[in-house]
Amino acid sequence: MGFGFSVRIAIECNLNEAIEANEDDSLNYAVLTPQEVLLRSSRPDVLLLDVRTPREYVCHRIPGSQLMPVQELSGGFERLDPRHPTICVCEHGIRSETAAAFLAAQGFREVYTMRGGIVQWPGPLLRGPFTDEFTPCEEK
Repeated sequence: MGFGFSVRIAIECNLNEAIEANEDDSLNYAVLTPQEVLLRSSRPDVLLLDVRTPREYVCHRIPGSQLMPVQELSGGFERLDPRHPTICVCEHGIRSETAAAFLAAQGFREVYTMRGGIVQWPGPLLRGPFTDEFTPCEEK
């Protein structure tokens, strides 16, 4: 088992109750391609929510995105506005699906996840600032 798999299991366990509220297995969020996200992300009312770790965020991120790691989502989602379209993004698209399902279960009206994650992002990425804790990472 790799690190990513064990993190996903831990995250899903923490958010399990909210996700189980969707018992009929229908998606309460939509899946967008990276190209669709690129077009929508320029709208001022859209929240681009990066649910990766702070280290991943510093390594590379989509301009205008807001960091809220998925493991902190259950305690921090109240700071987000459920009336705004929210697009969840992560590195490969797995954690963002977990986050989107959770937000939809909390009553967010318009929730999306980006298929394929940031590794498929067609637009520019920001890097840094780097510190002793967050050193430069490998290029995407």
